[in-house]
Amino acid sequence: KVLDSVTMEEANSDFIGWFKQRSRWIKGYIQTYLVHMRRPHEFITDWSNPHLLTFQIVVGFKVLSMWINPLLWLLTITYFTFRTTAGPFIESLYFTPIFYMGVGSLVIGNFLYFYYYMIGAAKREQWELVKYAFMVPVYWLMMSYASWMALHQIFFKPHYWEKTTHGLHL
Repeated sequence: KVLDSVTMEEANSDFIGWFKQRSRWIKGYIQTYLVHMRRPHEFITDWSNPHLLTFQIVVGFKVLSMWINPLLWLLTITYFTFRTTAGPFIESLYFTPIFYMGVGSLVIGNFLYFYYYMIGAAKREQWELVKYAFMVPVYWLMMSYASWMALHQIFFKPHYWEKTTHGLHL
């Protein structure tokens, strides 16, 4: 059940602070995934366990999608910009049904993201925020950058946790 509640948690309003906060969160996701999957034969004792699939999707694929997001955007832009030259090559990377499911997911999924963000602002009658829903692709690219920062820190600063300053709006 979704609880009808409003959190009073402050969003980080500092650009650099936002990256530090997100890279810290994503680093936590990566570490959680690595800890649970370091002995996969113990974690994967029962493939019929629905929590195993949920864990892979929520923790593993969430971070993976952030890493590959810029590549997929680049492929999409290349496909539509240079369709006559690059289109056949990009189409050859996928089985035809997968390709069209991906295109459908891209169009429908992005529309739904924009729609949900707009509906969220509209429900609270914050009409001035509706226009920012169109900035979502920029947000996704920022999340991808933060995820690469987190991956770098896993290898080169595994015990370091980014600090963020709160109360900036006060």
